[in-house]
Amino acid sequence: MGARAARAHRRPGGRVAVRGRRRPPRLLRRPRLSGVPVDPAVVGRALDTVTVTIEPGKLRELARAFGEAPDAWGAVAPPTALVLADHLRADGIIDAPLAIGMDVARLLHGEASWDLVRPVRAGDVLTGTTVVEALDTREGRRGGTMTRATFATTFTDPAGAVVAVQRHVFVETGA
Repeated sequence: MGARAARAHRRPGGRVAVRGRRRPPRLLRRPRLSGVPVDPAVVGRALDTVTVTIEPGKLRELARAFGEAPDAWGAVAPPTALVLADHLRADGIIDAPLAIGMDVARLLHGEASWDLVRPVRAGDVLTGTTVVEALDTREGRRGGTMTRATFATTFTDPAGAVVAVQRHVFVETGA
């Protein structure tokens, strides 16, 4: 039985509905050979740099999302505000794992942590450079080899002083 093409049809009221198979999201269409290990030589390699402005409006949105009053934090941002930088990347938070060849179909976000040198404040313009900090493999309990990668993004201010380090751990499960 072959795959059906998606067909659009108009519903009563003028709405358009799509039937059939849709294309998977762009991230899932990336080519990857399952079972090909990630090269350990990527450890220490800088992957990308992103510049983010900590906007007061985004801090109010975060406060509302956390169930806080919009002005609950004042000018000081919570550590999780640095995640906003991930939204500026082409593929979001999984941009780094994709850059080293991890298979997005088998990818789990294992951990996130932040080390703050000083508080992040509204109006800060920070530059974050992501580096592959660690990479290891082990046999999974259900078979296959799991790969764990740690990515560290160091955020600096315009003077070059380190403001914070954000770490994400991703796990590529065994095939």
